[in-house]
Amino acid sequence: FLIPRTMTDRKQIGLFGGMFDPPTMAHLLVAEWVLDALNLSQIWWMPAWVNPLKRDQITTDPSLRLKMLQQTLAEHSRFVVRDDEVLRSGPSYTIDTLRNLQDQHPTHDFTLILGADSIANISKWKEHSEILQRVSIAVVARPGWNMDEVAKEIRGKIRTVEFPPLPISSTHVRERVTDGKSIRYLVPEAIRQFIEKHEL
Repeated sequence: FLIPRTMTDRKQIGLFGGMFDPPTMAHLLVAEWVLDALNLSQIWWMPAWVNPLKRDQITTDPSLRLKMLQQTLAEHSRFVVRDDEVLRSGPSYTIDTLRNLQDQHPTHDFTLILGADSIANISKWKEHSEILQRVSIAVVARPGWNMDEVAKEIRGKIRTVEFPPLPISSTHVRERVTDGKSIRYLVPEAIRQFIEKHEL
């Protein structure tokens, strides 16, 4: 019995989107955890131009956030930084990104990597039903998380990756920078230096 070549050649790609303002050690650990847990070929990091649900939030210039990720992930052979949403500009709708990626890469299977808070709000996303038809979902959640907050029709599309809670977020890092406090060990050292150099 031979497995069809078209099945064996398909790449399993995780899509990790967000503002990454800045990328933190927690982002890196989550990506590494998911990469191993789901045996993915690669994880594509997709920095957004702007979050459609948080349009009023002031963020670092998208080109600088893109550079921070490129600098941070340059030596990881299975992490790829994509500039699709930054080049497209405007609100970064996941459905638009998925349509483009699947048109460009018909031999790839994509898994969308989300936090528990994002999956609970996915019904607010543009054309979320089509998103669920196009990709599987990996939810990164703390041990013991259950799907009670997730709509029943979505639960079958979800794979859960348990991840220990870490008190590190981009918001926390920005607050410490604003207060003049150290962010050493919260972000990669290259990112800490980048933030200082550009006075972000």
